[in-house]
Amino acid sequence: MLFSILFLQPDINIGACIINEPMGAFTNLLITLAALVGYFKLSKLLVTDAYLNYWKMFFVTMAFAMFYAGCTHAFKWVFTTQQYKYVWLSMNLIGIVPTFFATQASLCFSPNKYFKSIIYTLLIAVVVFTIVKNNFLFVKIAAGLGVFTILYMHTILYKRTAFEPSPLIIAGMCIGISTIIIHSLKLSLHTWCNYKDISHVLMAVSVYVIFLGVKRYTVIPQK
Repeated sequence: MLFSILFLQPDINIGACIINEPMGAFTNLLITLAALVGYFKLSKLLVTDAYLNYWKMFFVTMAFAMFYAGCTHAFKWVFTTQQYKYVWLSMNLIGIVPTFFATQASLCFSPNKYFKSIIYTLLIAVVVFTIVKNNFLFVKIAAGLGVFTILYMHTILYKRTAFEPSPLIIAGMCIGISTIIIHSLKLSLHTWCNYKDISHVLMAVSVYVIFLGVKRYTVIPQK
């Protein structure tokens, strides 16, 4: 059933190598792949500006963050408990970086300096709490804050200017919201399809849909 308790995945042994949470690590790589597709396709475009550059940074940092997260889960056995605390902290902090760039891209269209200041202050606060508490919860809070900002900015932008990328970016962010909900409520289907796996697959879809939206920006005449 969907509303089931957490299913713990057994390790996989490949010779002397142990892979913890194998499906979770694999689905992290799916997000990495989706993000790399977005980054390289946008990098091939001749047209560029601050908005596209921030999105390219989002995709490349997302790819790195998800690859790092996959390795963090897969090779937990390599580290002592104390060492893993620092590895986990670095994973959490790296996971916040893509949120910053996605948020910054959307704030390119905001003339309101106070709104920008509030968002930046909240992101800094989340980083501080992440360092102090070393809890993945704050990565989800940062993601939620970024999603709110992006949805707000692109909804207004689309209403005022019919900005072509907005519908798909909004759709991608809405898919992203579902991943936060699934991960927070630990909604799982099976040992090999637990809440982490489901949220990772949906996040890969979210990242690709966002890329399709950002790509539409390139067909708008540049001044």
